[in-house]
Amino acid sequence: MLCSGVAVLRLAEGGTALAAMQLLEQHGLHARIWPLLWAAGAFAWDPGEIDDEVLFATAGMLAAESNVDVCYPIVLYPNDPQGCFPQQWHLARTTLEDRLVDTGANVAAAWHLSRGDGVVLALIDPEEIDTSHEEFGEAGKVVHPQDVTPFPEDGRPETTGVVPGGDHGTFCAGIAVANGDHGASGVAPGAHLLPVRCASALGGLAEAQAIWWAVTHGADVVACPWGPPSLPRDVSYPLPPHTQWALDFAIRVGRGGLGAVVLFSAGNRSSTMDTNGYAAHENVISVGACGADGLRISSSDKGERLWCVFPSGGPALKIWSTIPMESGPDSPYDWRNGGTSAAVSGAAGVAALVLAANPWLQWWDVRAVLAEACDRIGPAESYVAGHSTEFGHGRVNALAAVQIAMRRRATAPTP
Repeated sequence: MLCSGVAVLRLAEGGTALAAMQLLEQHGLHARIWPLLWAAGAFAWDPGEIDDEVLFATAGMLAAESNVDVCYPIVLYPNDPQGCFPQQWHLARTTLEDRLVDTGANVAAAWHLSRGDGVVLALIDPEEIDTSHEEFGEAGKVVHPQDVTPFPEDGRPETTGVVPGGDHGTFCAGIAVANGDHGASGVAPGAHLLPVRCASALGGLAEAQAIWWAVTHGADVVACPWGPPSLPRDVSYPLPPHTQWALDFAIRVGRGGLGAVVLFSAGNRSSTMDTNGYAAHENVISVGACGADGLRISSSDKGERLWCVFPSGGPALKIWSTIPMESGPDSPYDWRNGGTSAAVSGAAGVAALVLAANPWLQWWDVRAVLAEACDRIGPAESYVAGHSTEFGHGRVNALAAVQIAMRRRATAPTP
């Protein structure tokens, strides 16, 4: 954990130190406070011996008070000021092949505010996720792994646990939550990984079972880097009712009623995602892919329901992440043309950063935060009323998303 154990509180309209102390005491905190001389009404406070997760939750409750402008724990930069690896251009500006690449999602800059600590990110993938990978090896990193393939008649998975293997699932999981201790960092390196394998055919009961498993086992964010096949392009894939019910369950029951944040890849059909009932569903965040050139990757689907884009591997430059330990000849890391699978995994990591910074946000608030935080890329004329069919609201900016989340009034869950 990189939490310093100290938090910042700023009262509305230049509140006094006495008012700050009284507010803290109302929440059961007998904290030492001192003013931030460069900001009226702002104070740092030290709660003493308190668990980091409790501190984040308490700061969220304080931020919901009507007389509070902002309240957040101070999270320190890691010793490595960048905190990621040179190949990971999607996380921070870097130099590759003697050229500057500055078309990432501003992720490393967000880590001084949030690293996703305590958030559970479920990754549902058709392939196994190598939970033995060194980037997932930290104690408690992997929680409640499951394989819902095949799906039996009584609705209970026949197997428990996810076996090593699967380039696709391991690669995507690395982009989302890899620890960053060895060769690649995830967007949310502090988050937990809840891996679910679902290799059944599209439209089967298992895909709904996978979402249900993730939500009932504590998933705050559910990333789905899958969808209709690339070919044929002119076929529609409506969302079956049982999967619709599972998505409804996720936003109704997930996160104690605040709603799990569900993201789907827009698809790689070089077509429109509007015929993809999964990514086009109104309650999910659909994510397309943009490349190191700052443009939409041509295979990434577009449409009215596209919410945002995230950097991924394409013709300009591939993306670097984890692969199964036994697959790499020299290293369990490699470059890939990640498509929208890598993109949705990265965007899910940003959602985890947002929820760690403000755990009281409703699921629709997270969607709104990501939209507001996007940088518009591509032709300006492609955006109508702030939305583009090629880029959604734009390329996700992780630092901006975390800052917006921390400023937002939080809504505490109803008892």
